[in-house]
Amino acid sequence: MRVLIVKLSAMGDVVHCLPLAARIKERLPNVELTWLVEPAAQDLLNGNPAVDRVLLFPRKTWLKEMRKVGPLISTFGAAKKYFQELKDYKFDLAIDAQGLLKSAIPAYLSGAPLRVGFAGTREGAAKLLTHALEVGDYFGPDRHVVELNMALADFALETLARERSTCIRLAGRDRVVHFPLPDPGKQCLAFVLGKLDNLGRAPEAGQSLARVEAPEAGQSLARVEAPEAERNLNAVESPEAGQGEVVGSKSPMAGPLIALIPGTTWPTKIWPEDQWIALGRLLCERLQARLVICGGPAERGTNQYIYKGIESASSNSVIDLTGETSLMQLVALFRRCDLVLGADTGPLHLAAGIAHEAFNSELEATEPKSLKDTAH
Repeated sequence: MRVLIVKLSAMGDVVHCLPLAARIKERLPNVELTWLVEPAAQDLLNGNPAVDRVLLFPRKTWLKEMRKVGPLISTFGAAKKYFQELKDYKFDLAIDAQGLLKSAIPAYLSGAPLRVGFAGTREGAAKLLTHALEVGDYFGPDRHVVELNMALADFALETLARERSTCIRLAGRDRVVHFPLPDPGKQCLAFVLGKLDNLGRAPEAGQSLARVEAPEAGQSLARVEAPEAERNLNAVESPEAGQGEVVGSKSPMAGPLIALIPGTTWPTKIWPEDQWIALGRLLCERLQARLVICGGPAERGTNQYIYKGIESASSNSVIDLTGETSLMQLVALFRRCDLVLGADTGPLHLAAGIAHEAFNSELEATEPKSLKDTAH
């Protein structure tokens, strides 16, 4: 069985679609799953346990070349060859998880006899589908996009079972939402630990976003103690299966590691710079927090202003990694953090997915074996 997922755009959209891929992979263990994506988010899919093949969609390159008179014919030729090669994979099912013409067209041209997606999307994209899922107002605020993507995964599987008379396996943990990600690797981990060394010490071994404990009733935030850990910062080891990366030690007095992501694409979602500074100072004062400011190259000016505003009052408690981190380095960093704060932006969605997976791991570790083996 060969399945194509078309989800082209940026980091946050791809993160939100990862549970769809995980559900397909869980229900069809022998499936060969291909993901069509634009280059910006490909690192989230290369080496991802839920994805067997990653195909880059050079849409932006084609559009850029088509604005020129000379390369116009050659660009059309390149596009024709690309879609012919896409069709040669002989997909049984294509899932348009984007709901736009830019995703519906490659899903249609893939040649897959079954093409599923959302009804009521923009640009008439649903007209290129063979089966459309009605979800009401797709763009409404009442349902999270991850919930919609999970519904689309189930709809695709049901369509496949009905049209091909295929029996779909029901797994014991079928309703669990997973955000599978590639292993960032030793180099990304070493990069993160080297940067965190500038803050004094790295976080405790195995600590993740999901393991931040709330203070007891009546306990002030300033009294929340950091976990005890004593490991050499330079001892970067390869983790065992199912475990987080080994990280270095930190001083018993070190506070939580918190990432700040002030930037976002839409100006309407920007929080004022001085508010970020006030928040950063408060975290350092009350929690003795160690802060890491993150963002892309476009946010360098804004984030440097925020960094200087916090650093002036909290020396050696904040570093600015704006424009310095790859996607996989962000994964390694967020896995070290106790908390990530940000606007509505891709890196924050990535951090949320990492926290969700950490929670799943802890839940599975404490779940009785009899429940793990139970099929729903």
